[in-house]
Amino acid sequence: MKTNKLSSIVRMAILIIGCTTLFASCTKETQEVVEPLYTLGDPKNASPQGSRSFEISSFVLAGEEQASAFEEIKVTFQNNGTLIASAPNQQWLGNWNIGFVDGVQKLFLNFPDAPPLINALTGIWTVVSLDLDNPQFINDAGDTLQIIPTGETAMFLALQDFNTSLLDSLWVIDEFVFQDNDVTSTFENVIFDFKPNGTVVAQRFGQQKTGQWVTHGDEDGISLTFQFNPPPAALAALNRTWNLVNSGESQYDFENAEGTPENPNSLDYLIITMEN
Repeated sequence: MKTNKLSSIVRMAILIIGCTTLFASCTKETQEVVEPLYTLGDPKNASPQGSRSFEISSFVLAGEEQASAFEEIKVTFQNNGTLIASAPNQQWLGNWNIGFVDGVQKLFLNFPDAPPLINALTGIWTVVSLDLDNPQFINDAGDTLQIIPTGETAMFLALQDFNTSLLDSLWVIDEFVFQDNDVTSTFENVIFDFKPNGTVVAQRFGQQKTGQWVTHGDEDGISLTFQFNPPPAALAALNRTWNLVNSGESQYDFENAEGTPENPNSLDYLIITMEN
């Protein structure tokens, strides 16, 4: 079955050579009128190293569904406009862009040196949806393309939402157990303000103390790390990596499952909420 589908794609590749040529000839002209949006669905993230990876959930080419031929292929969109299609033992480089032509949003894909299977994606696609859960596209021939985020992209998006939430609000400690002792009252009236430069300001009654914060996300989940240099010594209790175990609209619950050097068997936990 897969052999027949691959044969179909090879035949269709002959038909898309003209499209590939058209794409190559139109790229320069198109880029003059296209606003580059290299971050797929999120132009705010301008990091050149940033990327999002997708799997092909549906690819209807000349009326035939070809998604099964792409089961082991991941397509990564890098923020610098580089496109990577990768199989378990091989990868192919291309380029991509999103912009507007005559008021219509388009996705431009190009794999100049890829085999017919991958090169079948080359072309100019009209954007149907840029919802990052399921981006969808269609071309002038009526072919359709749908992609879904891989696990690492889904985690990246969750981490991005978490970071945005921290940055957009002021936070207070609702509950804090440290070395099996409830120290919540020590942080009464302390407000935490997370800054985009990686600093976090703890303030109370007009006094401020600045520390650092960083987040991390992988297959094990999301974590938040604080680093305050005392005094005040109480803030040093936050200086560890906190694993996110629960989240709501205005609250995050964390655990420090590794304990502390002073008490490696303790299970510290921290709950922060948005300031009212």
